Amino acid sequence: MHKHAKKLDVPTRFVSREELRREEPDVRAEEAVLESSSTGIVDSHGFMMYLLGQFEDRGGDVAYMTTVAGIQPRDGGGYNVTFRDRDGEEMSIDAGVVVNSAGLYACDVSNMLLLEERHLKPYYAKGNYYTYTSSKPKTKRLIYPCPEMNFAGYTPPEIPPSYWQARNTSYFGSCWSDPVWSRCSMDHRSDRLQSQRLPS
Repeated sequence: MHKHAKKLDVPTRFVSREELRREEPDVRAEEAVLESSSTGIVDSHGFMMYLLGQFEDRGGDVAYMTTVAGIQPRDGGGYNVTFRDRDGEEMSIDAGVVVNSAGLYACDVSNMLLLEERHLKPYYAKGNYYTYTSSKPKTKRLIYPCPEMNFAGYTPPEIPPSYWQARNTSYFGSCWSDPVWSRCSMDHRSDRLQSQRLPS
């Protein structure tokens, strides 16, 4: 992770055991602690609205309710991109650069250019959220357990005394038809996040 961060020019550093005990006495790390001073949780919706404003201020146009139907590379460089609106009408544009930011449909867009043997298949994933209320432990900063297969988690200190962790990720070929996934219910409130713990 440290090596990957360096490639992206994201400053990270390893924290000594002495500094860890001084700064975060409630955190136990058997191997190492990697600190990233410039990363954290942001208001993703506000950030997207900012990017939209910057894009439109520079002459960009947004086509809502429009699906990418095909992408073909041009011999001289760039791409022919075909779109389909909600009425089924298709149109094409010439694009020098294509940025794939299609979210849940990014694999579909990517597969329009990749060879069939390199096609990507998306999977739905379900994570279980746990919460507890206690005055301790309390951290000064965001704490992320080291990522590994089927594990991710965070502890946000700015929302005491409730601590969240998400882990035990399960993947589904089609989670919407899975009876376990369909029972998942979340209640987002200003002071808490509740989630039904589902069987793995």
